[in-house]
Amino acid sequence: MIPGVIHVIRDGLRWRDGRAAYGPHKTISSRVIRWSWLGVFLPLFAELAARGGRPDTLMIDATHLKARI
Repeated sequence: MIPGVIHVIRDGLRWRDGRAAYGPHKTISSRVIRWSWLGVFLPLFAELAARGGRPDTLMIDATHLKARI
């Protein structure tokens, strides 16, 4: 389950475009939504961030920025 989530998020795929080996896309997306509501990811990411050093790459999600032409 976790490798399926990582694969979809890392590669920027839609849930249905994930590999069949990770299970049905509905199951994976439903679990991510449920785990998000339950607050599972926040402590997990906080622990991973605490263990890691300074990142080599920083990324900005520009989906919330409006482009003006």
